[in-house]
Amino acid sequence: MNEALSSPDDDVVVRTRGLTRRFGRSVAVSELSIEVRRGDVFGFLGPNGAGKTTTIRMLLGLLRPSAGEIELFGRPLHRDRLRLLAQVGALVEQPAFYPWLTGRENLRAFGYLTGARLGAGRIEEVLELVGLAGRADDRVAIYSQGMRQRLGIAQALLARPRLVFLDEPTNGLDPPGIEHIRSLLLRLAREHGVTVFVSSHLLHEVERMCNRVAILDRGRLVVSGEVGALLGGDGTIVEIETHAVERAAALLADTGYRVLGTESDRLRVRADRTQVAAIARLLCEHDVGLEALVPRRPSLEDFFRERLEGPAVAEAVS
Repeated sequence: MNEALSSPDDDVVVRTRGLTRRFGRSVAVSELSIEVRRGDVFGFLGPNGAGKTTTIRMLLGLLRPSAGEIELFGRPLHRDRLRLLAQVGALVEQPAFYPWLTGRENLRAFGYLTGARLGAGRIEEVLELVGLAGRADDRVAIYSQGMRQRLGIAQALLARPRLVFLDEPTNGLDPPGIEHIRSLLLRLAREHGVTVFVSSHLLHEVERMCNRVAILDRGRLVVSGEVGALLGGDGTIVEIETHAVERAAALLADTGYRVLGTESDRLRVRADRTQVAAIARLLCEHDVGLEALVPRRPSLEDFFRERLEGPAVAEAVS
């Protein structure tokens, strides 16, 4: 295992100040300032093109910032890049492997090429962790996308990193696979103190897995904080099913309610818990036939949609 670096603030593992990246006249990331603390499972969210992958590439030293500062483990990345990144594992975009080698051989080659000091049995340990032990001797050429994704996560964990960056880690996984990876990441954070920085468009999974999130849009930070605090309060989402969606939405909006979205036969409204009965009464008084009216706790997807608008958001949460 790599020698741990001491930090002026051991609790802050990732810190950016005014982080900016330009490509010509286009600004991909603008003045981004975030903090990720030790043991966080930190969700990094945003529509396609929001700047998430660009940010991760800067945090990994793969892309030079146009402006701003990056600190890992309390130290400036540009001053101690190699030693800091030796404490980091990553899976960014599609993992690449030697297709003619087996899963086990690919991990062995990666360890050799990176100079990682692997203890006896570490390769077997990570294969077991990601659920690939039974397929470790198959050539990667016959792996499914989900199996390649698992192998990429195993590769990111191989050198026992203190910090792991995972860009869409559940791509290609079936529901049991997603559950397995979620449990693994939570276990790494809770039992081993590993900090996990995860970018994902599966907002329901992020809500179940992450304790803190940041939302990025057009390269700018929209909001960041603890998931519980962001979704807390007395707010309620009222799901309404009706064949008169447009009339119901107009009526509610004219009365002062916030309509969050409509579909062919349903709409969602933000309200206080005490207003649910009033909404039902209002619609009935105006002869809007109701198939169902269900209040529920706001989700991270609701929070995301409220703060971002446009087709990119629909794509991001689909």
